[in-house]
Amino acid sequence: MESNAESSGVDVPAGRVLSARELLAARARPQKLPQRSHGPKDFLPDGSEAQAERLRRCREELWQLLAEERVERLGSLVAAEWRPEGGFVELQSPAGKFWQTMGYSEQGRQRLHPEEALYLLECGSIQLFHQDLPLSIQEAYQLLLTEDTVTFLQYQVFSHLKRLGYVVRRFQPSSVLSPYERQLNLDGSTQHLEDRKGKRKRRSSSSRRHTLLLAPAPELLPANVAGREIDAESWCQKLNQRKEKLSRREQQAGAQHFREDVSTDPEVQRCSSWQEYKALLQRRHLWKTQSRPPHLWDQPVTPLLSPGQADSPATVLQHISVLQMTHLADGGARLLEKTGSLEISFDVYQANAVATFRKSNPGKPYARMCISRFDEPVPGLSTLKRLSYQSGDVPLIFALVDHGDIFFYSFRDFTLPSDLEH
Repeated sequence: MESNAESSGVDVPAGRVLSARELLAARARPQKLPQRSHGPKDFLPDGSEAQAERLRRCREELWQLLAEERVERLGSLVAAEWRPEGGFVELQSPAGKFWQTMGYSEQGRQRLHPEEALYLLECGSIQLFHQDLPLSIQEAYQLLLTEDTVTFLQYQVFSHLKRLGYVVRRFQPSSVLSPYERQLNLDGSTQHLEDRKGKRKRRSSSSRRHTLLLAPAPELLPANVAGREIDAESWCQKLNQRKEKLSRREQQAGAQHFREDVSTDPEVQRCSSWQEYKALLQRRHLWKTQSRPPHLWDQPVTPLLSPGQADSPATVLQHISVLQMTHLADGGARLLEKTGSLEISFDVYQANAVATFRKSNPGKPYARMCISRFDEPVPGLSTLKRLSYQSGDVPLIFALVDHGDIFFYSFRDFTLPSDLEH
């Protein structure tokens, strides 16, 4: 007990080889962060001596954590070089276990994003150099966290999620399906790979079978257009897979529409030609328009619905309602070209997927993260629609940072109950 107490009080100087006593003292340090002895309410001023004492202990805990020096084996650290011209960190020695969920390959080199390199530097996994000089954690904060690379708020959320065990990757705007692809009901879980030139490219998760469409006949094409055969297997598997969800009333209305047979109309049966049938349709149209009173329908302001549309109270309320039901992502396609201060920063994958996670095929994220300060205004409706459309069917989470404390919020669609169902 006395030897442990004596060894725990040894100060380990930096920048030299440690002795056996100093190594033992560094090894005896606890590896877990201590529990915070204060909460947010302790910062509300009340002028009491007890609160002043709690704040003093809080400051001492923080300074003690900041003053503690870390001791690592030099041979276990991965050497890396900060490249400010490209905004990335390039590994100089083979990567460790972190390469399964972090980093990317480009031009035959292993590279890290600034937030990944800074997190690994804090964890004691890499040794970061710049201009052949090792960087301290404070110097790495100043060099790597900029508006052009990644902000301090983004890194706070990134490191918080990584310490909780999540797999965090940068959001790729190229993973967002275009409006045309969404209309075709294409699979949203497309894969993204890196070619030899380091460029992102999309690959669908279709099978290896092939369905070849033969090239069209040359006489059917213009003279300057050459036809070729194409593999349509991926299209055959993905087209019209998503079944449209209809309410019971819509299903009954659709079935009633298809059950109507125009040939059972007695007036239509008396028509002996297409000309007589078109004349019948014209007479019916004139009768509908003339049945409207001129003093109502020939004015600049007309009624909200015609008498023929009043089939039920629910139909009347649907036509005269001022606020129509909408989804959060509706209309977001036309807002994609607009840029704002709030963007999706990271794709987050669950912690239990680390063992089977593959960067070449990450799959659908568990959530997508937007990051903002707590004192910034709530995003407007156009921003929410644009971000929700980009996120697709992946939950969109807003991380708000308040002086180191991180809070997570989300917006959800909800349906108001109907007053009448007739």
